[in-house]
Amino acid sequence: MVRRFTILSALAAVVLVLGLASCATTARGAGGQGDIVTYLEGHGGTLPSMMSVQTVVDMALKSHEASDGSTTSFRWGDLSGKKLYVVSLFPDLGIIKKGKEITNAELSAFAFAHMDLFSDPRVCLGTWFNKDDGNTYIDINVVLADKAKAVELAKRYNQISIFDLSSFEETKTGGDGKPIANLPPPIERLPAFQ
Repeated sequence: MVRRFTILSALAAVVLVLGLASCATTARGAGGQGDIVTYLEGHGGTLPSMMSVQTVVDMALKSHEASDGSTTSFRWGDLSGKKLYVVSLFPDLGIIKKGKEITNAELSAFAFAHMDLFSDPRVCLGTWFNKDDGNTYIDINVVLADKAKAVELAKRYNQISIFDLSSFEETKTGGDGKPIANLPPPIERLPAFQ
């Protein structure tokens, strides 16, 4: 009887531990270390390690093909559906090409050329097919949890709009998207991380 109770107790403990581990895994993002929104809002979490360029490019191409655009983090993967706001602070570094198609080689070369910026957890690889002008924009995007800060930065850097990744809606910010004169070096455009 005592032996049976001990085995059942041990089995119950294993089930409890596995259940808790499953809940923790479900709460984590693609990088395995928690949610990006929680991290960016300053509520803690561990910064996940960076994924390979090929992994990020594959995710971005898949999202671009399915929805005419992508915002892909090197730490959390595809950010579609997250309560984050996308703004471009680097209009001078982007690429504009005719048509919707992007090749793996083009996106990989772009990512490798800007790895210094992608090391910041707020900086993402972005693509957008603009049906109005027939061009695809390959860009370096910044994601923020604070909409007011995203709008402020978009206005400072002459951006047309910011994009809400949870609602898939644009908020116009009054710019025309062209690079402005006397841009600071790219790394200095990022707001202080709080």
